[in-house]
Amino acid sequence: MTEINEEQEYKDAKEELKRMRKLRYQGKIGEELIELQKMLIGIFGVYSPWSDIIHGDILHEFGVAHQNLRDYSQALDSLWSAAKLRSRLRYPIDVFYTLHQIVMCEHARGDSVEDLTKDIKQARKAFQPALDYALVKEYHKDCGYILHNHAFYFQLEEKWEEALIHYSFSEEFFKKANNSRGIALSCLRQAQCYLHTNEYSQARGCLDDAEKIFKENGDKKRLEEVEKTRSEIKKVQE
Repeated sequence: MTEINEEQEYKDAKEELKRMRKLRYQGKIGEELIELQKMLIGIFGVYSPWSDIIHGDILHEFGVAHQNLRDYSQALDSLWSAAKLRSRLRYPIDVFYTLHQIVMCEHARGDSVEDLTKDIKQARKAFQPALDYALVKEYHKDCGYILHNHAFYFQLEEKWEEALIHYSFSEEFFKKANNSRGIALSCLRQAQCYLHTNEYSQARGCLDDAEKIFKENGDKKRLEEVEKTRSEIKKVQE
Protein backbone atom coordinates (compact mmCIF):
# COMPACT_ATOMS: atom_id res chain seq x y z
CA MET A 1 0.00 0.00 0.00
CA THR A 2 1.46 3.40 -0.95
CA GLU A 3 1.65 6.28 1.50
CA ILE A 4 -0.81 8.22 -0.68
CA ASN A 5 -3.35 5.41 -0.51
CA GLU A 6 -2.89 5.15 3.26
CA GLU A 7 -3.52 8.86 3.64
CA GLN A 8 -6.62 8.61 1.46
CA GLU A 9 -7.90 5.72 3.58
CA TYR A 10 -7.41 7.90 6.65
CA LYS A 11 -9.40 10.72 5.06
CA ASP A 12 -12.14 8.28 4.05
CA ALA A 13 -12.28 6.94 7.62
CA LYS A 14 -12.64 10.47 9.00
CA GLU A 15 -15.56 11.05 6.65
CA GLU A 16 -17.16 7.81 7.87
CA LEU A 17 -16.83 8.96 11.48
CA LYS A 18 -18.44 12.25 10.54
CA ARG A 19 -21.36 10.37 8.96
CA MET A 20 -21.76 8.28 12.12
CA ARG A 21 -21.90 11.39 14.29
CA LYS A 22 -24.87 12.52 12.20
CA LEU A 23 -26.62 9.28 13.20
CA ARG A 24 -25.98 10.20 16.83
CA TYR A 25 -27.43 13.69 16.40
CA GLN A 26 -30.54 12.05 14.92
CA GLY A 27 -30.86 9.80 17.98
CA LYS A 28 -29.81 6.65 16.07
CA ILE A 29 -27.11 5.64 18.56
CA GLY A 30 -27.64 1.90 18.12
CA GLU A 31 -26.93 2.20 14.40
CA GLU A 32 -23.87 4.31 15.15
CA LEU A 33 -22.43 1.66 17.48
CA ILE A 34 -22.89 -1.07 14.86
CA GLU A 35 -21.04 1.01 12.27
CA LEU A 36 -18.25 1.85 14.74
CA GLN A 37 -17.85 -1.84 15.55
CA LYS A 38 -17.45 -2.62 11.84
CA MET A 39 -14.77 0.05 11.54
CA LEU A 40 -12.92 -1.22 14.61
CA ILE A 41 -12.87 -4.77 13.25
CA GLY A 42 -11.70 -3.42 9.90
CA ILE A 43 -8.51 -1.84 11.29
CA PHE A 44 -7.35 -4.86 13.34
CA GLY A 45 -4.12 -6.18 11.89
CA VAL A 46 -3.66 -3.11 9.71
CA TYR A 47 -0.43 -1.22 10.28
CA SER A 48 0.05 2.15 8.65
CA PRO A 49 0.97 5.67 9.75
CA TRP A 50 -2.76 6.31 10.16
CA SER A 51 -4.16 3.14 11.74
CA ASP A 52 -3.36 4.10 15.35
CA ILE A 53 -4.87 7.55 14.81
CA ILE A 54 -8.10 6.04 13.47
CA HIS A 55 -8.10 3.52 16.32
CA GLY A 56 -7.98 6.41 18.80
CA ASP A 57 -10.76 8.19 16.92
CA ILE A 58 -13.00 5.12 16.99
CA LEU A 59 -12.39 4.49 20.71
CA HIS A 60 -13.29 8.11 21.40
CA GLU A 61 -16.52 7.87 19.40
CA PHE A 62 -17.37 4.57 21.10
CA GLY A 63 -17.08 6.35 24.42
CA VAL A 64 -19.37 9.17 23.36
CA ALA A 65 -21.98 6.75 21.98
CA HIS A 66 -22.01 4.67 25.17
CA GLN A 67 -22.25 7.85 27.22
CA ASN A 68 -25.36 8.81 25.29
CA LEU A 69 -26.77 5.36 26.13
CA ARG A 70 -25.95 6.07 29.82
CA ASP A 71 -23.54 3.13 29.87
CA TYR A 72 -20.98 5.21 31.73
CA SER A 73 -18.68 2.34 32.71
CA GLN A 74 -18.21 1.23 29.10
CA ALA A 75 -17.97 4.84 27.98
CA LEU A 76 -15.16 5.66 30.41
CA ASP A 77 -13.28 2.46 29.57
CA SER A 78 -13.28 3.44 25.90
CA LEU A 79 -12.41 7.08 26.59
CA TRP A 80 -9.49 6.29 28.89
CA SER A 81 -8.16 3.84 26.27
CA ALA A 82 -8.47 6.57 23.65
CA ALA A 83 -6.73 9.08 25.93
CA LYS A 84 -3.76 6.76 26.48
CA LEU A 85 -3.43 6.02 22.77
CA ARG A 86 -3.79 9.66 21.76
CA SER A 87 -1.29 10.80 24.40
CA ARG A 88 1.26 8.37 22.99
CA LEU A 89 0.66 9.70 19.47
CA ARG A 90 1.10 13.27 20.75
CA TYR A 91 -1.64 15.03 18.84
CA PRO A 92 -2.48 17.80 21.35
CA ILE A 93 -5.95 18.58 19.98
CA ASP A 94 -7.09 14.95 20.11
CA VAL A 95 -5.66 14.52 23.61
CA PHE A 96 -7.59 17.52 24.90
CA TYR A 97 -10.83 16.44 23.23
CA THR A 98 -10.73 13.02 24.88
CA LEU A 99 -9.76 14.32 28.32
CA HIS A 100 -12.63 16.79 28.03
CA GLN A 101 -15.05 14.03 27.05
CA ILE A 102 -14.04 12.09 30.16
CA VAL A 103 -15.06 15.10 32.26
CA MET A 104 -18.34 15.34 30.34
CA CYS A 105 -19.05 11.64 30.87
CA GLU A 106 -18.38 11.81 34.60
CA HIS A 107 -20.56 14.92 34.83
CA ALA A 108 -23.38 13.14 32.98
CA ARG A 109 -23.00 10.24 35.42
CA GLY A 110 -23.79 12.64 38.25
CA ASP A 111 -20.33 13.23 39.71
CA SER A 112 -20.04 16.43 41.74
CA VAL A 113 -17.76 19.29 40.66
CA GLU A 114 -15.51 18.37 43.60
CA ASP A 115 -15.24 14.80 42.29
CA LEU A 116 -14.39 16.15 38.83
CA THR A 117 -11.60 18.43 40.06
CA LYS A 118 -8.73 16.04 39.26
CA ASP A 119 -9.89 15.28 35.72
CA ILE A 120 -10.77 18.94 35.02
CA LYS A 121 -7.24 19.85 36.08
CA GLN A 122 -5.82 17.24 33.72
CA ALA A 123 -7.95 18.54 30.84
CA ARG A 124 -6.98 22.14 31.59
CA LYS A 125 -3.32 21.13 31.42
CA ALA A 126 -3.94 19.89 27.88
CA PHE A 127 -5.96 22.99 26.90
CA GLN A 128 -3.17 25.44 26.05
CA PRO A 129 -1.03 23.07 23.93
CA ALA A 130 -4.18 22.14 21.98
CA LEU A 131 -5.20 25.77 21.44
CA ASP A 132 -1.67 26.84 20.48
CA TYR A 133 -1.45 24.04 17.91
CA ALA A 134 -4.86 24.91 16.44
CA LEU A 135 -3.96 28.61 16.22
CA VAL A 136 -0.67 27.93 14.45
CA LYS A 137 -2.42 25.62 11.97
CA GLU A 138 -5.33 28.08 11.62
CA TYR A 139 -7.82 25.33 12.48
CA HIS A 140 -10.65 27.72 13.24
CA LYS A 141 -13.23 25.02 13.98
CA ASP A 142 -10.88 23.32 16.44
CA CYS A 143 -10.10 26.66 18.09
CA GLY A 144 -13.84 27.07 18.55
CA TYR A 145 -14.35 23.67 20.14
CA ILE A 146 -11.26 23.91 22.34
CA LEU A 147 -12.40 27.27 23.74
CA HIS A 148 -15.98 26.03 24.00
CA ASN A 149 -14.93 22.97 25.99
CA HIS A 150 -12.68 25.00 28.26
CA ALA A 151 -15.56 27.42 28.91
CA PHE A 152 -17.64 24.51 30.18
CA TYR A 153 -15.32 24.04 33.17
CA PHE A 154 -16.00 27.62 34.22
CA GLN A 155 -19.70 26.95 33.78
CA LEU A 156 -19.47 23.90 36.04
CA GLU A 157 -17.66 26.00 38.64
CA GLU A 158 -20.38 28.68 38.34
CA LYS A 159 -17.87 31.26 37.12
CA TRP A 160 -20.38 32.70 34.70
CA GLU A 161 -18.45 35.72 33.42
CA GLU A 162 -15.36 33.66 32.58
CA ALA A 163 -17.56 31.10 30.88
CA LEU A 164 -19.33 33.75 28.81
CA ILE A 165 -16.02 35.23 27.65
CA HIS A 166 -14.76 31.86 26.45
CA TYR A 167 -18.08 30.93 24.80
CA SER A 168 -18.08 34.27 23.01
CA PHE A 169 -14.56 33.67 21.68
CA SER A 170 -15.53 30.16 20.61
CA GLU A 171 -18.54 31.50 18.71
CA GLU A 172 -16.29 33.88 16.77
CA PHE A 173 -14.02 31.04 15.69
CA PHE A 174 -17.02 28.93 14.69
CA LYS A 175 -18.22 31.81 12.53
CA LYS A 176 -14.80 32.00 10.86
CA ALA A 177 -15.05 28.27 10.18
CA ASN A 178 -18.68 28.59 9.01
CA ASN A 179 -19.54 25.82 11.51
CA SER A 180 -23.24 26.15 12.23
CA ARG A 181 -23.39 23.43 14.90
CA GLY A 182 -20.57 25.05 16.86
CA ILE A 183 -22.29 28.43 16.66
CA ALA A 184 -25.51 26.89 17.97
CA LEU A 185 -23.73 25.12 20.84
CA SER A 186 -22.02 28.34 21.89
CA CYS A 187 -25.34 30.20 21.78
CA LEU A 188 -27.00 27.50 23.91
CA ARG A 189 -24.24 27.58 26.54
CA GLN A 190 -24.26 31.38 26.63
CA ALA A 191 -28.01 31.27 27.22
CA GLN A 192 -27.48 28.94 30.17
CA CYS A 193 -24.91 31.32 31.64
CA TYR A 194 -27.11 34.38 31.08
CA LEU A 195 -29.85 32.57 32.98
CA HIS A 196 -27.60 32.55 36.05
CA THR A 197 -26.57 36.19 35.66
CA ASN A 198 -30.26 37.17 35.46
CA GLU A 199 -29.89 38.49 31.90
CA TYR A 200 -33.02 36.82 30.58
CA SER A 201 -33.43 38.84 27.40
CA GLN A 202 -29.94 37.89 26.24
CA ALA A 203 -30.61 34.28 27.23
CA ARG A 204 -33.79 34.09 25.15
CA GLY A 205 -32.04 35.67 22.16
CA CYS A 206 -29.25 33.10 22.31
CA LEU A 207 -31.78 30.28 22.62
CA ASP A 208 -33.67 31.48 19.55
CA ASP A 209 -30.44 31.52 17.52
CA ALA A 210 -29.47 28.04 18.75
CA GLU A 211 -32.93 26.58 18.16
CA LYS A 212 -33.02 27.71 14.55
CA ILE A 213 -29.73 25.99 13.72
CA PHE A 214 -30.49 22.80 15.67
CA LYS A 215 -33.80 22.49 13.79
CA GLU A 216 -32.02 22.89 10.47
CA ASN A 217 -29.48 20.22 11.48
CA GLY A 218 -32.09 17.84 12.91
CA ASP A 219 -30.30 17.72 16.29
CA LYS A 220 -33.08 16.36 18.52
CA LYS A 221 -30.93 16.05 21.64
CA ARG A 222 -29.88 19.71 21.60
CA LEU A 223 -33.41 20.88 20.83
CA GLU A 224 -34.52 19.15 24.03
CA GLU A 225 -31.80 21.04 25.89
CA VAL A 226 -33.00 24.32 24.36
CA GLU A 227 -36.54 23.67 25.58
CA LYS A 228 -35.30 22.71 29.03
CA THR A 229 -33.32 25.94 29.32
CA ARG A 230 -36.27 27.97 28.05
CA SER A 231 -38.50 26.37 30.71
CA GLU A 232 -35.96 27.24 33.39
CA ILE A 233 -35.97 30.88 32.31
CA LYS A 234 -39.76 30.96 32.38
CA LYS A 235 -39.81 29.39 35.83
CA VAL A 236 -37.46 31.91 37.46
CA GLN A 237 -39.43 34.81 35.95
CA GLU A 238 -42.81 33.65 37.29
